[in-house]
Amino acid sequence: MTVAIRRPGVPGAPLPARAILSMGGLSHGVIRVNTEDKNSALTVQDVGHIMPGALMCIVKPDGPPQLCKTDEIGEILVNSRAGGTMYYGLSGVTKNTFEVIPVNSSGTPIGEIPFVRSGLLGFVGPGSLVFVVGRLEGLLMVSGRRHSSAGG
Repeated sequence: MTVAIRRPGVPGAPLPARAILSMGGLSHGVIRVNTEDKNSALTVQDVGHIMPGALMCIVKPDGPPQLCKTDEIGEILVNSRAGGTMYYGLSGVTKNTFEVIPVNSSGTPIGEIPFVRSGLLGFVGPGSLVFVVGRLEGLLMVSGRRHSSAGG
């Protein structure tokens, strides 16, 4: 699934951006810039802008698909004409993956437009740049902190 697009060589297109994030903050699911301790920092580069004509939102990775705050890491959801629509013969999995309706903090749906789960963890940064910091698959919760089981 394509979640973002970069257009190199387009006049006026912004240069790639990077973020230096606190590993401690990431383990709590929040975005914290790290400028001091290089040993506990993760540098990530954006993957581009949201695709033209697509909608994107970031939701909490556990529980109902509640929208994240601007300083939180969550699962990237996308609505576009280029996305998938179903798993053949698997209506339950289809509903949970392809027909997700995000909700606000009070649990009210934000609209009627269905989004597709990407399985990617990330955030939308300044200038609508998309940053991916990991995958939802293999995410472990230990003492209330998130840890990736994926190796280097």
